[in-house]
Amino acid sequence: MTTTTTTRRLMPVLAALLTAGALTTSGSATSPKFLIVTPGIRLTGSAMDDQERVMTPAHAIAAGANHIVIGRPITQADNPKAAAETFQHHIREARSGHAA
Repeated sequence: MTTTTTTRRLMPVLAALLTAGALTTSGSATSPKFLIVTPGIRLTGSAMDDQERVMTPAHAIAAGANHIVIGRPITQADNPKAAAETFQHHIREARSGHAA
């Protein structure tokens, strides 16, 4: 008896915010599944810093991001712990489908 196993490999991609959605809808059954990492995550109303394109955690997750990159909004916050907790709250809401 011969067993055939097809293994689909994940292809990591650092995707610009507007590209993430296209990657999740462009694949076929034989193409690699993308592991989408999206930078430039900000909360509504926060500073863009030097980012040209930013997106909220909810928008990035809805666009297909598997992982989001949050740097300066946490590391440069007056209270990094509180900032991280706020982002965690927004991420949990986005994943549960209750994003604001």
